[in-house]
Amino acid sequence: MYRRWNEFQGAPNKYRKDPPHVTLNEKGVILLNKIAFESFGSPNAVTLLYDRTNGVIGLKPAEPDAPNAFPVKGKQDFQNLVIHGKPFFRHHEIETDRTITFNGVEAEEGILLLDLATVTSVTKRKS
Repeated sequence: MYRRWNEFQGAPNKYRKDPPHVTLNEKGVILLNKIAFESFGSPNAVTLLYDRTNGVIGLKPAEPDAPNAFPVKGKQDFQNLVIHGKPFFRHHEIETDRTITFNGVEAEEGILLLDLATVTSVTKRKS
């Protein structure tokens, strides 16, 4: 019998200590691990950028009182940080019905790059 296998391009859910790890959930919350946070300067706030042509989101360090700045908040024991970006995602019509992980996260010229073409689904929303 002919099979049309599709190999899953993700990894098990686990704490990843070494590589930068960033997720986005259906509520527009970006979660960064400490490595990702430190890779672009450990800012207290960011401005959110979007390159629609290439499908890339950028997190650019900003002063907390700057116009359009989104605060970066610590979560529990500072292993993860969060950015509540729902207005940004709504404005750019970027939607997800489940939590997604950005693969190959890197910083370029001080901006953390999140490529929408490289995401992997983490969880499925319960019905």
